[in-house]
Parts: sequence; structure tokens; C-alpha cells
Amino acid sequence: MRVRDTRRVDMGGRLIDLAPRTFFGVPGVRDLALLDAQVAFLGVPYDGGTPQPGILTGQRAGPAATRAATDTTLYYPPLAGAGDDGGAEGWYDVEADRDYLVGVTMADVGDVAIQGSDTEANYVRITGAARTIVERGALLVAVGGDHSISYPLGLGMESLGEFDVVHVDAHADFFDDLDGARLTGAHMEERLSSEQR
Repeated sequence: MRVRDTRRVDMGGRLIDLAPRTFFGVPGVRDLALLDAQVAFLGVPYDGGTPQPGILTGQRAGPAATRAATDTTLYYPPLAGAGDDGGAEGWYDVEADRDYLVGVTMADVGDVAIQGSDTEANYVRITGAARTIVERGALLVAVGGDHSISYPLGLGMESLGEFDVVHVDAHADFFDDLDGARLTGAHMEERLSSEQR
């Protein structure tokens, strides 16, 4: 597989675009280097991995739609100042008669800065954002985007060592090549497994 050399992609520049609203109303973080939360939500508004060229699929709208849908689902108290994050009030489960996520600190780090149709450079930014979140010790929760984002997100998690992927789909997404393309939603499982070999 010929992959373009992306070492010149500006990783010092903007990796993340801030979102106007956050997942579950949690605090937003402007700078990944300042992330200090147990859980970090990352939007990946990318649908360039859809193997049907010219078909607008809309997966790139996933992070914004999810933020809008979850805005009032969980109460996260507003922060009064630095060091004031007591975490989420949690969810009460009537059937289990217990609270979940009480005191868990969460942050929304925004969306990966997607730049047009430059697949390799976009993957570098997705990987860079995921890697930074994982290295800050937060549990990464990424919301996309099409299936192809699993590959660069997985690369960003390499510092954790081996990890398992739970894949629920109608097909395996294990193509090596689909009509000449090697980085689409039909290839993510094959790409992740070949990195492990």
C-alpha cells in the first residue's frame, strides 16, 4: 500500500475545532494539553471514507447531532472556576435502583479539524487528537463520522498496548482494496488487524 508521507502535516497547528455546544452539557476544553478529565468526548465529523463517491451520506453531521440530542440528558453542574470540577451528578437507573457516573469528570474537546478531502492528513489529525487524549489519561469517547475513523482512532490508542475492537455491523469491513481505495469504511477492520501483525 502506498501511503503519502504526512510528516509535513502541521501537527502544531489546529487539531481541534471547538463545538458551539458540548456532549451532555459537560465543560468544553479549548486546549488538549490542558485536558484533565476522566472521560473526553471527541467529535470526528468525517465522511470521506464512504466508498460511494459523490453520494452525500451525512455522517459528518453525527457529532453536532449527538451534541444537540444529549444536551439535557445528563446534569453536569457549571464550573465556578479552575479546580472546581466535582464531576457529573450522574444518572439514576430506576430498575437497578442506583446512580451511575456520579462524580466522573468529563470534558468535550471539540471536533477534529477536518480539511476537505485530504484523507491521509485528516487521518493524521484524527490519530493525533486520539493519541493526545489517551496520553492525558482520559477515556476516549469518539463520535463520528463514518466507519473509516476507527482506523486512525485505533492508531491513536497504540500507546495503551494491545486492545480489542468490538465490531457490530452487517458485514466485516475487512476489505483490503475496494475499487482501488484502501482507506474507506470497508477497510477499517483489516487496517487495524494488519497494524497488529
